[in-house]
Amino acid sequence: SDGMCSPEMLINLVAAEDRLRVIAITDHDTMAGSFVARDYLERFPELAEQLEIVPGVEISSRDGHILGLWMERDVPRGLSAADTVAAI
Repeated sequence: SDGMCSPEMLINLVAAEDRLRVIAITDHDTMAGSFVARDYLERFPELAEQLEIVPGVEISSRDGHILGLWMERDVPRGLSAADTVAAI
C-alpha cells in the first residue's frame, strides 16, 4: 500500500535477481496486494516455480502495527493487540 511498485513489478524484480525464493507481500490493513501477487503467479507458472509468495497484512491495532503472515483474509483494524493476534 505504500510501496514504490506494484505486486507484479515486485515479483518480476525479485525473479530477475534470482537470489530470493520466498517473499512476503504485505499492505497496511488489506490483503489486496497479496491477492494480486497470488493471481499473478497463477497466470505465470514459470515464476511460481521460481518464487513463493507469503500472503500477509500489516494490521493497525490500537497498540501499534502487527504483521500477520500466511493470512487468507483481512483482520479489522483498531482492535487491541491481543484481539488482533487472536484474529490472526
